[in-house]
Amino acid sequence: MKLKLLVILVLVVGIFGGGGYAAYTLLIKPARPQVKEKSAVAPPAPTPPPDPAAPELSKVAALRKDKKVEEARALLDSIVTNYPTSPRIDEARNQLGEINADLALSTTPTPDKVDYIVKGGDSLDKIARLLKTSPELIMRSNNLANTVIQPGQRLLIFQPDFSLEIHVADKRVVLLQKNRFFKQYPARTLSAPGGARTTELKTKIAEKAAYRDGKRVSFGTKEYAGATRWITLAQ
Repeated sequence: MKLKLLVILVLVVGIFGGGGYAAYTLLIKPARPQVKEKSAVAPPAPTPPPDPAAPELSKVAALRKDKKVEEARALLDSIVTNYPTSPRIDEARNQLGEINADLALSTTPTPDKVDYIVKGGDSLDKIARLLKTSPELIMRSNNLANTVIQPGQRLLIFQPDFSLEIHVADKRVVLLQKNRFFKQYPARTLSAPGGARTTELKTKIAEKAAYRDGKRVSFGTKEYAGATRWITLAQ
């Protein structure tokens, strides 16, 4: 009898204990607040530093609009020299190259040109050899229609002192005049010994040629003015 009562008592405690625990869990125990997981948000991109060349290029645009070419050229030269890492450096280089070429091939006096008065017996070839330039440059910078010149005629002679830099990583060729930037050209394919990123090429011009409509044309002919020029460098 005592054993039966003990079993019944254990069952009652078990039943009510389980029920009590269930009631506590459902009705009394405070519910934990559900915390919504926050999705990972990428930090905002850092603001790029201001481009110091930007206001200078705005000044260049104003100078060119006012036809102040020499002032624009000097400012562009300063930008190219002082801000080589500017995001707009290629824009500055291209503008400077355009102005440099226009001035070199015009009748505008520049520090790289000398005055020359034609003497009896002179020819463009003779003057070019004397002043270390080319007959083509003399013609183009003086707006000559042909190779005929007269004694007493005044010529402005551009004296080139060119060298080349090959920038392999950027695939561009830079033309320097007296070791200063003059103009740059894009290159389709470049290679340099040792994988160099920038290589200074020192060589001589082996040949100059001009082609128009698939045919080679000679200097001084009427077809030469609109021809494509090629320079072959010595190995």
